[in-house]
Amino acid sequence: MITALMILVLLLTGLLAVSLPWTGWGSGMDAAGRGMAMFFPIMFMGARFILLVIAIIVLAAGGGLDWTGLPAAVAAILAIAMMGGMAWSSFTGIDLMNRGPRAEGRARLAFLAAIAAPLTLVIWIFVERYGPTEPPQAWAMRALVLIMALAPVPLIVRVERQIDEDRRVQDDEEARLDAEADARASVLPAGASLAETLRFLDALGLDDWRARGRVMARAEAMPDAKAQLATMLSGDWADKIAAGFHATALSPATDTAYYAAVQPLIAEIVRRLQTNAATSDVLLREANAALRLAWPAIHTTALPRALMQALYDAVLARSDDVHFSNLQHDVKMLAEMVNG
Repeated sequence: MITALMILVLLLTGLLAVSLPWTGWGSGMDAAGRGMAMFFPIMFMGARFILLVIAIIVLAAGGGLDWTGLPAAVAAILAIAMMGGMAWSSFTGIDLMNRGPRAEGRARLAFLAAIAAPLTLVIWIFVERYGPTEPPQAWAMRALVLIMALAPVPLIVRVERQIDEDRRVQDDEEARLDAEADARASVLPAGASLAETLRFLDALGLDDWRARGRVMARAEAMPDAKAQLATMLSGDWADKIAAGFHATALSPATDTAYYAAVQPLIAEIVRRLQTNAATSDVLLREANAALRLAWPAIHTTALPRALMQALYDAVLARSDDVHFSNLQHDVKMLAEMVNG
């Protein structure tokens, strides 16, 4: 029976070995990805531990642990406790492999704790079951098992410390970037109007999402943001487009006055798209503004469906431009859902 159990243990260890991210493919995983990556290893380790426990019980019942001088039950409990510690090392080593894919030594730790140490257990159980109980070879094997049980501990401590240090470095870097973003956002005067805030926002690079988020939060927190947005919609062309480009985030009013201002603006944007009235990047921004201005009208009769269809047709006509292609889905949805 022990032979069959050990064959299954070896099979599970082989499956475990091929399921681990030895080459670091887990480096970009989020928490959900790490959880999925741990699913099969945990199953294999759990099944392997159960088989080893059964083998120890069978071994102790057959007198295989009599060399300890302890009652069979006590010897089995101690052996199972040792294997429990080794199972903890296996789980921790694999967990660190997923949590710290760039940590030095994490692959060696996982191999030692999850592969090499369990194989040593298999050999030891075979020795205790089928080999002589007193020769030096048996004691050497017992000493090796004890060493393998303890060997992963300093590696675990080392990898954990490196992961903690990497996390501290990352946190310090995040804090530095946040402070720099705060400094860039603070250039905007405290009493800036919505128009000034949006112009400042548009002047920031699109990849400067930290500072942009802070400036946008200030715009959204203005108590009269909707009223100022309405004022911008009756201003010059630049203000109208700026208001439209950020309209969705500012939760514009959806009353009649809002749509009375929005409809001719969208119609003018459609005309400019149809007549190629500006450069592609300018027209792309205006098309985005039209989409965001009209979005609150989904499932309402506030805007005419024909106008939304015209906007879609104008965007579709520029489908050779990848940026306009990315707009097609949302504009088509808008054209299909507006009921005016």
